[in-house]
Amino acid sequence: MSNNVVELRRLIQENARIQKGSSIQIDYVDVTHALADALARQNHVVFGRRGCGKSLLLEQVRNKVPDDIRAVYINCEDYKHHSFPNVLIEILDAIFSEMESHLTSWFGKKAKLRELVRELRQKLATLREQQDELSRKIREKQEQAGEKKQESVGV
Repeated sequence: MSNNVVELRRLIQENARIQKGSSIQIDYVDVTHALADALARQNHVVFGRRGCGKSLLLEQVRNKVPDDIRAVYINCEDYKHHSFPNVLIEILDAIFSEMESHLTSWFGKKAKLRELVRELRQKLATLREQQDELSRKIREKQEQAGEKKQESVGV
């Protein structure tokens, strides 16, 4: 491939990206029936390398699902700097937060589900606090070990 073609391809790939809530409209070309599969009444996890079209697929799904189906979109890129198990706690909380925002009924099954989701988010908050405390204790021990090592070397 010529250098001009390689450069053009790079520019297109870097700039023809879609993010959640973007005003940019890019048509999704469904060559593998992924859109039809994603529109089926099942749970789906979409993964792939950066720039392969995951967000564009999910945006198309969100635009095409019937009104009685709610699409929950979590961008795991937002959690790339979280450590384990905090990353799981944060992602689960984001999923339940999205679910909670779609549960608007005050009575019946949705009200019960909303209460369950609220309880789960409270448990996740407790787990988050425990992990934060554990991380703080580990950092303190590491700092103390570093100080002791410096003292033993005579620094």
